[in-house]
Amino acid sequence: MDTQGRKVKLQIVVVEAPAAFVGFDAIELLLSTKDGFFAPVQKSPEELRFEVEVEIRPDRNGDLQGWGPAVNRQGDGIRFIYLTWFGIQAGMKSQFRRMKVGLDQVPGFPGEAEHYEVRVKGTDKRGCPACARATVAS
Repeated sequence: MDTQGRKVKLQIVVVEAPAAFVGFDAIELLLSTKDGFFAPVQKSPEELRFEVEVEIRPDRNGDLQGWGPAVNRQGDGIRFIYLTWFGIQAGMKSQFRRMKVGLDQVPGFPGEAEHYEVRVKGTDKRGCPACARATVAS
């Protein structure tokens, strides 16, 4: 089996990201990887845009999967990327929620493209910072 993969760019665009949350003086959403936390590459009032490199290569069954420092794996094999909410509370920065963006939610992934993009909502049904599995934005 070929263990060499090809690297692709994945953009995660978060729309409707809240600017505040009860109990926190300020909040921010960061991309979580094994190497640390990273700010959006582009930020506007309408959207947050994160960019990450993902390697596409076969798993032990020969199925193409996403790999890399930003890619996590559930027990059922679904791979995802965490976006983590941080906030300032009582003068200290703390993590308070995480959102999973499943690679199975990314249109066309894994395919032949060199660039992929998925748009997800930054808020849940109550208007709070989204957590758990991300909801794809239309």
